[in-house]
Amino acid sequence: MMAEVNETLDSLYPSKRWHERADHLATTSGVSEEEGRQLAQALSQKLKAFALYKPGSPEDFSDYIYILCFGRQPSILEVREGVIDLAEFIAQAPDGEGSGVKELYLRVALSSLCPFAAVQEVRMSLSLWGNELGDCAPGAVVEEQARAGVFDPILLARYQKLVAVLAETNIRNIDFGEINEAPEGFDGSAHEEMFGVKATVANYLFFAGPTAGISAESVQAQTTEGNQSVTFPKAFGAEFVALV
Repeated sequence: MMAEVNETLDSLYPSKRWHERADHLATTSGVSEEEGRQLAQALSQKLKAFALYKPGSPEDFSDYIYILCFGRQPSILEVREGVIDLAEFIAQAPDGEGSGVKELYLRVALSSLCPFAAVQEVRMSLSLWGNELGDCAPGAVVEEQARAGVFDPILLARYQKLVAVLAETNIRNIDFGEINEAPEGFDGSAHEEMFGVKATVANYLFFAGPTAGISAESVQAQTTEGNQSVTFPKAFGAEFVALV
């Protein structure tokens, strides 16, 4: 498998520099949106779990499928991606579970550059901040922590099923441990200047950012009751954490 990965790297980066990619060579070989959405549906059925397809951001060269392994619906992910409103999420939460909710996912990165997939373990948490003055809708901070692979034994069974589903497609699964090192002979200095860490194989094939770290973003409820905003308890730990 790594021989195929190395051939792909040489094809996409003939100059062997991270910031000089031959994008015209990747226009037809990556995983399409249609393939990604079909795969998300198949994974949801085979793993008997909620799965959500998420297009990548401009700096990514991947789209993503999140598979909820431990948690409930409506999920934190659905709140963050705008599938449901924050107020609805809180309204459906068991008593006392609105803030500090934690969930565990498998995240599949689907490269738009080549027919490869790579799977990571992702944890999400949601912390509410209050609306004590009643002059704005309540909000929350959603934190996502990604690891450079799948490590929690509790995820192993679902991960194996996920790999089996990928094996039925034309999308090749790459063990994340094999792509979390800098490729030999390549110049990733531009990546290191931008992110402060060396570029790994994953950064050449899937996404620009570090393979492990924490990111956070805020969400705000859109619904109100009458002329008053819905009020929720103040949360702890609602701060932004830079991706590292």
